[in-house]
Amino acid sequence: MEVGRVDMERNEIIAERLKTCREKRKLKKTDVVELINVPYSTYANWESGAREPSSKDLVRLADFYRVSLDYLFGLTDVPTVPIQQDVKEGGKSLDALRGIVGDFKSLWNERDRNIKIRKSLYNQLFEDADMREDRVHFIVNRIISSYYIGIETERRKEEEEIQKEAELTDYYIYLDRYLHASIGHNVEIGITNERVGKEGTQDNYILMDYKLSQPYHYLKLHLERNNEKWPISFHEIQDIKFLKCGDDRLKVWIYMPKQTWRFYLNYDPRSVMSSEISDKLELT
Repeated sequence: MEVGRVDMERNEIIAERLKTCREKRKLKKTDVVELINVPYSTYANWESGAREPSSKDLVRLADFYRVSLDYLFGLTDVPTVPIQQDVKEGGKSLDALRGIVGDFKSLWNERDRNIKIRKSLYNQLFEDADMREDRVHFIVNRIISSYYIGIETERRKEEEEIQKEAELTDYYIYLDRYLHASIGHNVEIGITNERVGKEGTQDNYILMDYKLSQPYHYLKLHLERNNEKWPISFHEIQDIKFLKCGDDRLKVWIYMPKQTWRFYLNYDPRSVMSSEISDKLELT
């Protein structure tokens, strides 16, 4: 038995909910199409009920408007109701349907194709849905859309991690250039988020050498003060920020899981490398 696209009544429900979401956020249609990157005519058809968004597009719309798919389908009037809430907790068909959701992977690129499910499974779904065919459609679409949400969430997470790692590469290179130019010069260090404001003379050192590793998120400074060696290491670096303080002074923040350290590098502007990286830097 086939579960195809829903009828005009559901299109109208989705259209009404999309319009409500847009107006609540005080957006024009032109704003929305620019933000979600779809043609104006496509979105206008969705909001007028002339066409139903695909499962993939419904996921994007729900994510954009920060509402649940149940809300867009008209199954709840509460925008943030969890996807599973409206499905019977003890429904025998739910686990079975989730078990075959992997078969819907191809729909990611064939989102307008009808879905075929076994007749026995459909009958069980029909029973769990209080003998209402439209509810079967809702349950199937909701579970498939839930699957798409998982895919989209993982994809976005991977993209964000790649982007962050790319940015960190630039930060490591930038820090390397100024550390290299600071060797033999004064470093004011030892100011953590627990010691803000305690920038006394005891925090002044001379930078003798350093080791910087992006793969291990690690920085080791070989410092010296009063002819005594003071090695300081930073582990599990999550982020690095900078602020130029004049032509020969750089403020650096090192963010780690439990501490944020900051220090000042007093560097020789003539020694700042423009493009090369030193042999003290290890990149991913």
